[in-house]
Amino acid sequence: MKGSEQDNGAKPRSYAEVFAGIRQDSGDPKKYVEDARRFYDSIGITGKKAIIFSDSLNVDRCLEYKVVAEEAGFAPSFGVGTFFTNDFVYKSDGKKSVPLNIVIKLSRAGGRPAIKISDNIGKNTGDSKTVAEVKERLGYMERDWRDGNEALRWGKEGD
Repeated sequence: MKGSEQDNGAKPRSYAEVFAGIRQDSGDPKKYVEDARRFYDSIGITGKKAIIFSDSLNVDRCLEYKVVAEEAGFAPSFGVGTFFTNDFVYKSDGKKSVPLNIVIKLSRAGGRPAIKISDNIGKNTGDSKTVAEVKERLGYMERDWRDGNEALRWGKEGD
């Protein structure tokens, strides 16, 4: 995908060149880092890009993903996510609260449609043809959560 034309008539820069980084919101975070590094390397982008993790986070996962991202040459950061905002424990029975699934999504940027891809087909947003093209280009695959429970995406509940 190409960004907007530059005033000097030069070749338009790609979003990968223009944007400061990427956000990981679904899929295996460690694999995402590997895939992102491989993609940037394949198009000649060697500078340090930001990677923002925001999927089913807790403190231990943030520390783990920080190491993985830095080793791959990314500048990691972490967005408030499901388990940072939904980690309440009921006093009555000691069970954790069920995570809410409420998110605000970007629909357009610079006059162009934006998409969000997810490992859960129900969480993709934007033009379905563009979603499919981007997933194919990136080798992104749909996945099922263990027992269909989002809380068990990348480990045991409560991890």
